[in-house]
Amino acid sequence: MNACYQRTKKYHTMKIAKKNELLVGLTIDRFKGIQPSTLIKIINKLGLEFAELTRSVFDDLENVKKTLGNMETGLHLPNLHDSGFDFSNKSRESDIKNLIKLINENHQELNINYCLSHPPEGKTAKEKWEESTNYLLENLKQIDAPE
Repeated sequence: MNACYQRTKKYHTMKIAKKNELLVGLTIDRFKGIQPSTLIKIINKLGLEFAELTRSVFDDLENVKKTLGNMETGLHLPNLHDSGFDFSNKSRESDIKNLIKLINENHQELNINYCLSHPPEGKTAKEKWEESTNYLLENLKQIDAPE
């Protein structure tokens, strides 16, 4: 399976090539007060078979589970630009541990096939690259791999 990720200021798209088919999906995040489950309903009606989720789905978890159906998903982990932290940020350890717990408890019901992470970002990452990278990798290893 080959994946290509493209991000622009207006939208995110995820394309997955699978056996000569091209699947197109959108990244689902809270948007102008609209909950993720509502956005999933819309993309279901469009016939999309894939969505990339963000941590915002955990604030709307039960509704998201009900609306996903058989839609395959990926999970975009927090990054500095959108969330103010990433998985290499030791000062946000409790947020990271909580998110790992939520992912591990719900990845099957959310049809998560992968988690996407950016490399360490920000001032601390630049000053302590090796330490930040090791912490990121420690956290990623705690995420249960899809079966």
